Amino acid sequence: MVKNILLLLLGLFVLLLIMGTLFIKRVAGNEEFAELKGPPTVLAEPIANPFGTIYAVSIADKDTIELNPGSGLAFINFWATWCRPCISEMPTIEKLFQAYKGKMAFYIISTDKSESKIRGFMKNRGYEFPVYRLIKTPKTDSLARKLPLTLLSYNSELHIYHSGSANWNSRAVHQLIEELSELSEGQKATNGS
Repeated sequence: MVKNILLLLLGLFVLLLIMGTLFIKRVAGNEEFAELKGPPTVLAEPIANPFGTIYAVSIADKDTIELNPGSGLAFINFWATWCRPCISEMPTIEKLFQAYKGKMAFYIISTDKSESKIRGFMKNRGYEFPVYRLIKTPKTDSLARKLPLTLLSYNSELHIYHSGSANWNSRAVHQLIEELSELSEGQKATNGS
């Protein structure tokens, strides 16, 4: 009798575990779930870029770039196709890209080794933001342990340094970008006169 009760409880536990896992997978893959995440924290004081120059290869045209966010406004995101938190925030990155493409630089950099895997992922999801494959350097070797990692840089200073997923289409992010864009326009006007 006790043995039957224990087996029944064990079976119930396994069933609940399976149902919970399926629910989490379904919810985490849902685009609306990404919108429910909180916005990233804007740094109280900007910090220097800890990575220096970042080398990456464009998936679109196979050009190698040297990314040293020293001037202007740049959104830099490190991710991987196997990283569930990375995948869950991507719909908000796409919305941010659609809102600010042409107004700021976007570097969505995968740590995956396979370009075909990255290309297939992008095609299946229908994302339009520019994607790159990271060329690892000693300063970037530890990135796989911090994914997703996102930086918002303006004139070589980081205003956002965020590890973990977030809602990048949030009002806080838009407000910061607008403020930094106004600074940039003011600097252009001052330098041009």
